[in-house]
Amino acid sequence: AFQAVERDFPAMVNQDVELVLLQCAKTCPKGVAEEGFAHKAVERLRHLCEHLNSGHPRVMKNWTDHFQYEASAAGQFGAPSPFLSASRQMLLFQITWTVEKKRQNEVLDMLAEISAAVEGLNQEGLGEAMPMSLSMTGPLALFSGTLASTKQDIAQKDVIVVPFAMLVLAWRVRSIRLLLAPLLCLGCSLLTGLALFLPLATYVVDISPLAPSTMAFLSVALSIDYSLFMLTRYVEEATRGLSTEEALRSTMRHSGHVVVISSSVLVVCYMGVLCYPSGAISTIGMGAALVSILSAGTNLTLTPCLIAAFPGCFGTGAL
Repeated sequence: AFQAVERDFPAMVNQDVELVLLQCAKTCPKGVAEEGFAHKAVERLRHLCEHLNSGHPRVMKNWTDHFQYEASAAGQFGAPSPFLSASRQMLLFQITWTVEKKRQNEVLDMLAEISAAVEGLNQEGLGEAMPMSLSMTGPLALFSGTLASTKQDIAQKDVIVVPFAMLVLAWRVRSIRLLLAPLLCLGCSLLTGLALFLPLATYVVDISPLAPSTMAFLSVALSIDYSLFMLTRYVEEATRGLSTEEALRSTMRHSGHVVVISSSVLVVCYMGVLCYPSGAISTIGMGAALVSILSAGTNLTLTPCLIAAFPGCFGTGAL
């Protein structure tokens, strides 16, 4: 859709607007504006904008289209419509937004509702005798699409990577029971991080929509990574015949230092992201730094405490 706008409506590219493109899937002999479905689709988009504007005042600046322009004074005097392409095979429905920083999530919800309506009209239009398609583009639409695809990619990667990483960890520690520790560390670090972020997002700063996803996959990576350091050392000490207490002491002395140094480096790097002028990027760095601290903390406290509290299940004599 964006490439089509660049080609047929170059004057619209640099405007901060959302554009709904309605075009003939095949060549319309009389032009897209003469098709009945075009009038019906534009009318439904107008009603939707009116409904959203009444529920969310001062967000939509205006919305206009080819048919409104035709009815205006300029259209009545025969001035060419800026909302109809020269080929007459494509027309635009233009929405201008006023996006205040504190209302970004509200605007994104409105955009999602419009996008769903456009998709529904697109499916309906493709079934017409003269097939027509609808699509949407603009800064917010592109951002929303990128955000959705990024979240989907992260979720898919986690589904694939986590089981594989847990299998590698189980192979290294040679104990299925010890795998409970990284799972508990993952849950505690992620839930604590999101709980601490909630009041920040509510009362202090606008959190990037990508921040929770970044925190999630980083929690997975660090929890398994730090557990690999801790548990492999613990199993090695256990195979040497040390008691549970001695093995934990040696693990904390050696692998604990590795975890502390690793998390410290990550925290310093992620805190550097706070210097970026973009508030969205800085909140991602803030969340990543927080998760790095929490992942290290849970692995250095929860894992040894779990082993020490249940020696019959996790102690050296049970391995």
